[in-house]
Amino acid sequence: MVKQPEPSKIAYHEKNDTVNNKLIFKDLRNDGQQFSIGLLPADLIIDGKPIDPILYLKTNTEKELNSRGIFLRIPVK
Repeated sequence: MVKQPEPSKIAYHEKNDTVNNKLIFKDLRNDGQQFSIGLLPADLIIDGKPIDPILYLKTNTEKELNSRGIFLRIPVK
């Protein structure tokens, strides 16, 4: 079972020399999009429903960055 993470309450303080960067998640799996393969395949479950691990990572990374005052949209490719 996986719990929905809580975004932190720690603010991000931008330095004057900070450069705007892009954060991109790219799903390079070619095995039918299974989360786990091999001897012990597993599904990630939240509230009794399986989740898409890449979308889960993207969504919760955005929430964490947004909670710190870093606003960007992360495309999934």
